[in-house]
Amino acid sequence: MSQTPQITLNDGSSIPAIGFGTYPMVGQAGFDGTASAIANGYRLIDSAVNYENEGAVGAAIRASGIRDEITVQTKLAGRHHETERAVQAGWESRYRLGLDQIDVMLIHWPNHSTGKYVEAWRGLVELRKQGVVRTIGVSNFAEQHLRAIIADTGVTPAVNQIELHPRFPQPEMLEVHRELGI
Repeated sequence: MSQTPQITLNDGSSIPAIGFGTYPMVGQAGFDGTASAIANGYRLIDSAVNYENEGAVGAAIRASGIRDEITVQTKLAGRHHETERAVQAGWESRYRLGLDQIDVMLIHWPNHSTGKYVEAWRGLVELRKQGVVRTIGVSNFAEQHLRAIIADTGVTPAVNQIELHPRFPQPEMLEVHRELGI
């Protein structure tokens, strides 16, 4: 796994093409699962505020002794979609993970119930400016969501984490990503 290909992102950074998802592991299971993944060569570890495991994941990453080899990714919860709340939540994720900087932070969902995903994106842009986060992106965003946040801020997400596999290839979304440079 340590020979996992890297993907270069539109912000100049790179991430492993394959990662380890930590949901639904919490507590000791979250620590043990993450530690096992690292020991078996995974170098992209995916967490989220909603998974309630950032503490366990961060502890396992620090215990590995190879933090500099690991890309740590987490996601902003929908309840934090106002700009200032997104900024505060990013700082809290950084503290829970126990890191100097989060490598990748995504908006977990556009959260249609509040419709404040553009405000959330502004918060992630600010977190990147503050150095809390290196790379910012989104998860589960459709074309209209992507175009709205780019139009509002001029900042294109480096990542849109979507479901993608042979039974669900999403060629239209892949074309949108190519067009937008995501």
